[in-house]
Amino acid sequence: MRKKYNSSKLILLVLSALICSILIIGCGSSTPSATTTAPAKTTTASPTTAGPKKGGILKVIMSTSPSGLGYVPDILKPEYVAMASPAAETLFKMNNKGESHPFLAADYLKYDSATNSYTLTIKQGIKFHDGTNFNAEAVKWNLEQSIGKRTDVKNVQSVDVINDYTCRINMKVFDNTVQDQLCRYCGLMFSPTYFQTNGQEATKNYPVGTGPFKFVSFTRDVNLKYTAWDGYWQKGKPYLDGIEFIFITDPVVRLASFKAGEADVLTAVEAKDAKSLEATGKYDFNSCMGTLWGLAGDGSHADSPFADIRVRQALEYAVNRAPVVESVGQGYWQATDQPVATTQWGYNTTPSPYSYNPAKAKQLLTEAGYPNGLGLPMIVQNNPASAVDLMTAVMAQLNQAGFDLHLEVVDPGAFSNYVVKTGWNKTLLCWNYIEGPDSSSILVNGFSSFGFPYRSTYYSKEKDDIVKQITQTTDFATKKALTEQAMGLLRDKYCELTTICRTTNIAAGKKTVHNHGFYAEDTFQATPYDCWIE
Repeated sequence: MRKKYNSSKLILLVLSALICSILIIGCGSSTPSATTTAPAKTTTASPTTAGPKKGGILKVIMSTSPSGLGYVPDILKPEYVAMASPAAETLFKMNNKGESHPFLAADYLKYDSATNSYTLTIKQGIKFHDGTNFNAEAVKWNLEQSIGKRTDVKNVQSVDVINDYTCRINMKVFDNTVQDQLCRYCGLMFSPTYFQTNGQEATKNYPVGTGPFKFVSFTRDVNLKYTAWDGYWQKGKPYLDGIEFIFITDPVVRLASFKAGEADVLTAVEAKDAKSLEATGKYDFNSCMGTLWGLAGDGSHADSPFADIRVRQALEYAVNRAPVVESVGQGYWQATDQPVATTQWGYNTTPSPYSYNPAKAKQLLTEAGYPNGLGLPMIVQNNPASAVDLMTAVMAQLNQAGFDLHLEVVDPGAFSNYVVKTGWNKTLLCWNYIEGPDSSSILVNGFSSFGFPYRSTYYSKEKDDIVKQITQTTDFATKKALTEQAMGLLRDKYCELTTICRTTNIAAGKKTVHNHGFYAEDTFQATPYDCWIE
């Protein structure tokens, strides 16, 4: 459902916050701010606690209800992977340095240049919750569900079974990202037998995996429950009796519920709420890379205003990142002008040719044939609430520079429809993308003509060719250099899209809860097998 906002009223709403920020920070440059501060990761344990204890139900508040849990093509967001993780596990896991390591896999992938294939060996003696064996046939079936359906494994041709615990992954072309992709969506392992017996619809929200907890129930927009499984392959685990996810969309209600003690862990903590929770000294925090936010027109459509580079350049001149990011992000967020944080490898350190200059933006719009602005919608999703705050302030800057936009706030489902299914037309979309330790992945999977999901954006062939080379490099130095080159082309030469900032994902937990793992490494992962409660 859309809500339409009058731009002049929105300007008045955000004016006081912007003036306060501008007085502190200054508004003469759109240069990204310095490194921001996130809550320190703390894991304070009781001095009387000797080690993990058995028992208890871990209650976790989530901001969104999943649309898929038990079949990879239906699992569309990192949060859904985390919510499936009590039951379903991945072949590999990744740490916050971008290093992947075996989990259900027994060893790292081994590449054979002669056959252009990877050899994958998996651990033995593991079963799915339905009692069937986790073996090479199961791995083959799971990977085949993603081939041709997900761009994460677009360069995988097929999978062969070598023996009960060994597979061969045959490639179309060499791709250095395969092992990393098996840490996330495409690496999730579900029971083929359960799917084949019950069908996709019954399996969609019923994860039958190898994890420490078995699925109990799912009530959309209410809760998701798991119970401990005594057949788990990591002996002596899990410690908990169960896990319950509680879905609360409203950030005010979410915070109140957590502070009232109705849950043990609160994920998706808003920046302003993190400040208040930290001040109490009552909670431990995990933080990880968050979400990149920016603006993308439908430049791939020849009849769109955004097909004209002058309009895309005008966006760069119209946005003053630092004040709005500091105001909304409360010091936890970081302004950036590329779809990668300024502190990450892959960021192109060459100074941008654009700076904050509303007069220049107006001039470019006039030259492009839009002296009275575009009169188009600027669409943002309503979750998280801070995204609406951020883009309201950004739109005020754009309209000051003559864009004449109106904000349309939609729910995540409607937003996903634009992104995944229909694309968007004569619209400025407020894009978001989960940041990861591999800085090139957003270009490969998100922002290229062959990527997923932002396909309505204009992408240059020159940059796309560089992005293709990134996946085929055999050493990190070359990969890094190519990523920086592509970032420069995207921002400077072609203005394919405008990046505003990167957020920080924050989870707060009671001090009696240990090793839950939410946001400890990234948004995809949790460690339900290690979690325990005093």
